[in-house]
Amino acid sequence: TLATVATVARRLPRLWSSRRRAQRRFCELLVDGDSNGVEHICQARQMLQAKGWQVQTTIFATPGRFQNQRLQSFVEEEPLVFSQPVEWNASKDSTDEAIIAELKSMAKMSFTFGIALLTADKDFFEAINEVASCGKPVTVILPIGRPGPTELYRSNPAVEVSVLQAANELGRFERVKATIRADGRGEVETNSLLRPEAPYAQLNGVLERLNDLGYYSPEDVYWNHALVKFWFANSLGDLPVYPPWALLDAVARVLEEPRQWTSKQQQMAFILPCADTWNLTPRMKDFYISRKAYSITKGCGPFVVPDSGESLAEEVLRRLGYDDEAAPEFTEFALSFFAQNKNKSKLRKADLLPIAGDTVSDVKGKLREAFLSHKVSDGEWLIPPAGDAVLKMLRKQGFDGSELEAMKAYAAAKQLPSRKTRIGYISMIQAHSKSAFEKKK
Repeated sequence: TLATVATVARRLPRLWSSRRRAQRRFCELLVDGDSNGVEHICQARQMLQAKGWQVQTTIFATPGRFQNQRLQSFVEEEPLVFSQPVEWNASKDSTDEAIIAELKSMAKMSFTFGIALLTADKDFFEAINEVASCGKPVTVILPIGRPGPTELYRSNPAVEVSVLQAANELGRFERVKATIRADGRGEVETNSLLRPEAPYAQLNGVLERLNDLGYYSPEDVYWNHALVKFWFANSLGDLPVYPPWALLDAVARVLEEPRQWTSKQQQMAFILPCADTWNLTPRMKDFYISRKAYSITKGCGPFVVPDSGESLAEEVLRRLGYDDEAAPEFTEFALSFFAQNKNKSKLRKADLLPIAGDTVSDVKGKLREAFLSHKVSDGEWLIPPAGDAVLKMLRKQGFDGSELEAMKAYAAAKQLPSRKTRIGYISMIQAHSKSAFEKKK
């Protein structure tokens, strides 16, 4: 199988003698392929090569990720680049677990060689420290704009930390701009926006100012929340929230004004709704430039919500589109929200996923914490999926009748639980079909 061949091929360089490794300054780069594309991988390899390392790269990701044509070509054409498909699992982050297991395995090897990790989050901190404690040269490479994880990894002086520049695959332009208006309305436009030469040069200075005002903490994983909350706490008008450099530029400009700023007083949630884009075509990507930009155009527009305690979760889910007049109770549309794998994954990593025995109040409390947090998400949460793709799949599989009848029949055939709403069925069936697709690969 692809996985077996990749594993064997990836292990071959480890048969080299320790002397040969030392002479060649061999470094193995492990990549979290679920959150890093070809551009980031190329930049990371170039960084390591510039330091004299001969780099072998292993990309860990779920099998569906390797269906991406560009990533597939990169693995096939580049020397010393291998794919490591990881079986998808709805109840855990299997890619992270595979990388952590590999890091721990490499830490126990007797010979010395360089180990590097390309990631966007802090989930590998303990495993990286274990590698460093064994005396092996270890480097963590992160994309720009991740000050929280960057500082966490830098807290161990034995770990070298490098930061990538802004993704160069986008060139000098962005296609999509998302704005929150002063009256709270969210708006997404398609435009050609010229990217600055150094779009994140002012980031550290802005975060220092917001730290003094109480909006930002060095422990934050995502910095955009602090900027958005500062802006609306000071009633500064319309604010572009995507692309991130446009948000940073707007806040940096107003901070230059000589005035008294309001410090953080009231909590609020910043939400950037996105659609799942697992079926994005190459033509769509060419127009929108990036998958993320396309997903934002298909969302319902960004918004901020003042913290209202337990009712915050209901308000956010309602504005994301999960409420349904057919079943107005919170539990039903919360189930639809959890059925979206990306939503579930973020909550699981933060240990905020509801568990057996949780009351409705418990679930609302966990969602409230997630929506207010600067560590769980950068504000992006998936809206309910459109029913067109699900209905098309059901028709292909021979499920006839009305849309709701076909979905009920499919759920019964696959031994899935019943749902009270159309959105509930669509969310559940799409999540189930994606799971089945991943497992077949």
